Amino acid sequence: MPVIMSSPAVTRSVRRRVHEWALTFAMVAAAALAAPASAQTSVLSGHVGTTLVPTISESYTNATFASLTTLTAHDVLGNDGVAGGSLATPAGELRLTPHACSGGGPGFSGTANGSASASITLDYRIASTTLPTGTPVQVLVKWAVRSRVTALGQDMVGSNTGANASATAHVALYPNYVIILNKLGTYSRTTSAAGDQVIRSGVLNPEADSGEHIYVINVGQIIRVFLSAEVGANSSVESGTTDGDVQFVGLWGVSSLDPNASVVLNSNPSEPAPPAGMATPDRAIAVLDPRAPYLLPCFRIPTQPVDAEVCGAANASFSAAVQGAGPFTYQWRKNGVPIDNDVYPSATTATLLLNNVSPGDAGSYDVVISNACGDIVSDPATLTVCPAAAVPVRLALTLRSYPNPFNPSTAVSFVLPEAGDINLGVFDLRGACVKVLHRGHLEAGEHAVTWDGRNERGSAIASGVYLVRLETAGGARSLRLTMLE
Repeated sequence: MPVIMSSPAVTRSVRRRVHEWALTFAMVAAAALAAPASAQTSVLSGHVGTTLVPTISESYTNATFASLTTLTAHDVLGNDGVAGGSLATPAGELRLTPHACSGGGPGFSGTANGSASASITLDYRIASTTLPTGTPVQVLVKWAVRSRVTALGQDMVGSNTGANASATAHVALYPNYVIILNKLGTYSRTTSAAGDQVIRSGVLNPEADSGEHIYVINVGQIIRVFLSAEVGANSSVESGTTDGDVQFVGLWGVSSLDPNASVVLNSNPSEPAPPAGMATPDRAIAVLDPRAPYLLPCFRIPTQPVDAEVCGAANASFSAAVQGAGPFTYQWRKNGVPIDNDVYPSATTATLLLNNVSPGDAGSYDVVISNACGDIVSDPATLTVCPAAAVPVRLALTLRSYPNPFNPSTAVSFVLPEAGDINLGVFDLRGACVKVLHRGHLEAGEHAVTWDGRNERGSAIASGVYLVRLETAGGARSLRLTMLE
């Protein structure tokens, strides 16, 4: 039996991780300051794990281009740890995307974690073929960071839940090896049985921050750029579902404001520095990876619709049961196409009712269930209509109402192609019956019933939209009625 972290422990874990990351970043920045004058370093790494999968790691050092491609941990309990990221120093860009989901499968329990980090320490030299060494040049430096931090938790049966996600970033600039800018900050979110919590610290805001700086640097001198980020997510649950997720992007660029000078990588003068104009807040938003569509939508469908077989003009129904945090909305579909809610009001409920089924109703039915976090589509269920049964073809019925809109009464008229039992009633938009206008046998031909705008108790109805529905052995028709004050 795995040991599951309690909610207070999850909160303490977040604070501990934030503190550890801040210390790590401080040491990395100190190393960058003390590095040799020709330093050019880059690091990209990631770690993932779950309750039943030990830690999986991947890292790249001093790579111009690097990408995390294999960091996925999944176990039979439905716990997922994912870490993605990329680093492109010539383009002046790094991206990090960790994710952790617990309780996504049978038992709704377990732990998961995912983290990723990246850092660059790059020396850019002011170069010129026309200006003498030592000539002062204005240099423009831009940087931008952007992140999206998500922590969600759903308590299914009264047990605790816990999820957290955090982004820490650090930017430092060293014109001619003198540190001028040094900004570090952390942003984290935590959800637990005790509630949600947001922690912010430092002078840099990893959610959205940027800078634009102009320095005077002599031709032949160096400006060092240091950018580092650490993002992580972890989740734990005894009974429920939790989700921690982060998307982060960091950009940097250096350009000479003198057309007679350029900025190149000191260790490789053939490689120009990424242009400052590419490191803007707008571009950071544009390149920020979206939250992946497969991530946790906070609920599950433990009871799926089941196949049904109907013979004759009988009724059929399909149902789905939801487990998780609502409120929920429902939209039933036939063969992937949403069912007309006016004709079938139950298409917006957990149970779809099909009356007097005919061969045209045969097909595949599923339901799209939504809450504030996203959508889930149920498994499809097949409705089969017995081919040998004498199922009457649905007849074309005529249903009218005049006046419409009305106040206080309206005449509902209809034509029956053949004699038989009918049900004629008025319903509200939730599907509740307001008034039965006729139930029983009628001969073929034209008929009319006057509705006085009152319900079964004889009370006047409120103004609004209602449905009048005619059901016969050969088919059904619905019509909207509008009651005006």
